[in-house]
Amino acid sequence: MSTMSTISKGLSGLFGEKLELHHFPSDVQHLSIFITSLFLDDKVILIPDPYRFSEVNREAFVDQQEWSLYEHVDTEQRYIKDFLFRIDDDDEDDGRQMKEISNKEDRKRSVLTVTCHTDLYLKEKQNE
Repeated sequence: MSTMSTISKGLSGLFGEKLELHHFPSDVQHLSIFITSLFLDDKVILIPDPYRFSEVNREAFVDQQEWSLYEHVDTEQRYIKDFLFRIDDDDEDDGRQMKEISNKEDRKRSVLTVTCHTDLYLKEKQNE
Protein backbone atom coordinates (compact mmCIF):
# COMPACT_ATOMS: atom_id res chain seq x y z
CA MET A 1 0.00 0.00 0.00
CA SER A 2 1.45 3.34 -1.00
CA THR A 3 0.48 6.77 0.24
CA MET A 4 0.76 9.99 -1.72
CA SER A 5 0.84 13.48 -0.30
CA THR A 6 1.32 16.74 -2.14
CA ILE A 7 3.28 19.76 -0.98
CA SER A 8 3.47 22.95 -3.03
CA LYS A 9 6.02 25.61 -2.18
CA GLY A 10 7.03 28.83 -3.80
CA LEU A 11 10.74 29.31 -4.40
CA SER A 12 12.40 32.68 -4.29
CA GLY A 13 16.03 33.65 -4.17
CA LEU A 14 18.84 35.54 -5.79
CA PHE A 15 20.33 33.54 -8.65
CA GLY A 16 23.27 34.32 -10.92
CA GLU A 17 24.31 32.95 -14.28
CA LYS A 18 27.39 33.36 -16.45
CA LEU A 19 26.14 34.31 -19.88
CA GLU A 20 27.45 32.31 -22.83
CA LEU A 21 27.67 34.62 -25.80
CA HIS A 22 28.44 32.38 -28.78
CA HIS A 23 26.20 34.14 -31.32
CA PHE A 24 26.23 37.69 -29.98
CA PRO A 25 23.92 39.65 -30.16
CA SER A 26 21.29 37.03 -31.01
CA ASP A 27 22.05 34.59 -28.18
CA VAL A 28 19.19 33.17 -26.13
CA GLN A 29 20.28 32.28 -22.61
CA HIS A 30 18.77 29.36 -20.68
CA LEU A 31 18.59 30.08 -16.94
CA SER A 32 17.92 26.84 -15.04
CA ILE A 33 17.32 25.88 -11.43
CA PHE A 34 17.68 22.22 -10.45
CA ILE A 35 15.58 21.14 -7.46
CA THR A 36 16.24 17.79 -5.81
CA SER A 37 15.61 16.06 -2.50
CA LEU A 38 17.87 14.39 0.04
CA PHE A 39 15.54 11.40 -0.16
CA LEU A 40 15.64 8.72 -2.85
CA ASP A 41 12.80 8.25 -5.33
CA ASP A 42 11.16 5.55 -3.20
CA LYS A 43 10.38 8.33 -0.66
CA VAL A 44 10.10 11.57 -2.69
CA ILE A 45 9.24 12.22 -6.34
CA LEU A 46 9.31 15.82 -7.54
CA ILE A 47 6.83 16.61 -10.32
CA PRO A 48 5.60 19.86 -11.85
CA ASP A 49 2.08 20.83 -10.83
CA PRO A 50 -0.15 20.38 -13.90
CA TYR A 51 -2.69 22.87 -12.50
CA ARG A 52 -0.32 25.68 -11.45
CA PHE A 53 2.24 26.80 -13.99
CA SER A 54 5.72 27.88 -12.98
CA GLU A 55 6.44 31.55 -13.50
CA VAL A 56 9.20 34.07 -13.02
CA ASN A 57 8.77 37.61 -11.69
CA ARG A 58 10.01 39.69 -14.61
CA GLU A 59 9.94 42.90 -12.56
CA ALA A 60 12.53 41.47 -10.15
CA PHE A 61 14.94 40.64 -12.97
CA VAL A 62 18.04 42.76 -12.21
CA ASP A 63 19.29 43.41 -15.75
CA GLN A 64 15.95 44.19 -17.36
CA GLN A 65 17.41 47.28 -19.10
CA GLU A 66 19.87 45.07 -21.04
CA TRP A 67 18.13 41.68 -21.18
CA SER A 68 14.59 40.69 -22.08
CA LEU A 69 13.18 37.86 -19.96
CA TYR A 70 10.63 35.65 -21.71
CA GLU A 71 7.37 34.83 -19.92
CA HIS A 72 7.51 31.13 -20.82
CA VAL A 73 9.00 28.76 -18.19
CA ASP A 74 9.90 25.13 -18.97
CA THR A 75 9.77 22.36 -16.39
CA GLU A 76 11.30 18.91 -16.74
CA GLN A 77 11.18 15.92 -14.42
CA ARG A 78 14.04 13.42 -14.50
CA TYR A 79 16.08 11.12 -12.30
CA ILE A 80 19.77 10.95 -11.48
CA LYS A 81 21.66 7.94 -10.19
CA ASP A 82 22.77 8.12 -6.60
CA PHE A 83 26.27 6.92 -5.83
CA LEU A 84 27.79 5.95 -2.50
CA PHE A 85 31.52 6.40 -2.04
CA ARG A 86 34.03 5.26 0.54
CA ILE A 87 37.59 6.42 1.16
CA ASP A 88 40.21 3.76 0.42
CA ASP A 89 43.20 4.08 2.81
CA ASP A 90 44.85 0.81 1.76
CA ASP A 91 46.82 2.24 -1.16
CA GLU A 92 50.54 2.57 -0.79
CA ASP A 93 50.60 6.13 -2.08
CA ASP A 94 49.84 8.99 0.26
CA GLY A 95 46.82 10.15 -1.75
CA ARG A 96 43.38 9.04 -0.58
CA GLN A 97 41.16 7.71 -3.32
CA MET A 98 37.40 7.51 -3.51
CA LYS A 99 35.94 4.20 -4.61
CA GLU A 100 32.38 3.58 -5.62
CA ILE A 101 30.52 1.12 -3.42
CA SER A 102 28.59 -1.28 -5.59
CA ASN A 103 24.96 -1.45 -4.65
CA LYS A 104 22.50 -4.12 -5.79
CA GLU A 105 19.50 -1.81 -5.74
CA ASP A 106 19.03 0.96 -8.28
CA ARG A 107 19.32 4.17 -6.24
CA LYS A 108 17.85 7.28 -7.89
CA ARG A 109 16.89 10.80 -6.89
CA SER A 110 14.11 12.81 -8.44
CA VAL A 111 15.14 16.12 -10.05
CA LEU A 112 12.87 18.93 -11.19
CA THR A 113 14.44 21.42 -13.60
CA VAL A 114 12.83 24.84 -14.06
CA THR A 115 14.18 26.92 -16.97
CA CYS A 116 13.44 30.42 -18.20
CA HIS A 117 14.95 32.14 -21.23
CA THR A 118 16.37 35.59 -21.88
CA ASP A 119 17.96 37.45 -24.76
CA LEU A 120 19.71 40.77 -25.27
CA TYR A 121 17.29 43.71 -25.21
CA LEU A 122 18.33 45.56 -28.35
CA LYS A 123 17.31 49.13 -29.15
CA GLU A 124 15.59 47.83 -32.30
CA LYS A 125 13.17 45.92 -30.04
CA GLN A 126 12.27 49.12 -28.22
CA ASN A 127 11.22 50.76 -31.48
CA GLU A 128 8.87 47.90 -32.49
